[in-house]
Amino acid sequence: GFTIRAEKSPNARGATEILSGVGVDAQEIWSGIENGKIKALYFLGGDPGDVLTEDEMGTLDKLEFLVVQTISSSELTRRADVVLAGASFIEKDGTFTNHAGRVQRIYRGLAPPGDAKADWEILKDFLEIMGTEAVYEKTEDVLADMTCSVKAFEGMAFEKLGSQGIALFNGK
Repeated sequence: GFTIRAEKSPNARGATEILSGVGVDAQEIWSGIENGKIKALYFLGGDPGDVLTEDEMGTLDKLEFLVVQTISSSELTRRADVVLAGASFIEKDGTFTNHAGRVQRIYRGLAPPGDAKADWEILKDFLEIMGTEAVYEKTEDVLADMTCSVKAFEGMAFEKLGSQGIALFNGK
């Protein structure tokens, strides 16, 4: 009987804040896939079962190339052309933003299995393969970048998160 709904799952709030902070509209992405303007998609994280509708999953079939970065097998990974093995929360250092809008620190408790890596490390490797200079060298660099580019994270510092985390800036 214990279920974490998509809107309360770890980091759903953070992902929403980041996408809105950089001006990404999910509906534009779906329309772009439908009309063929978007031919490839890099889907980062998780089982979309509670997030994507059956119609949206069908829309993904119109892509020429789908990359999925996640920790588990799902309907989405079965549709993917490439699956990149991410590390689970217990296998990485970093932060997540809970449903209440608190950015909290997580600490690695176990080594990731096989070739699995933290999400930021996979993205760093991907960008380097694509010819972009690495912007992150350590976990702290990711939050530092977010504090400069996403208003909700303004003023945060990795070393100041503490045991209770820090509430997102809400502009008030």
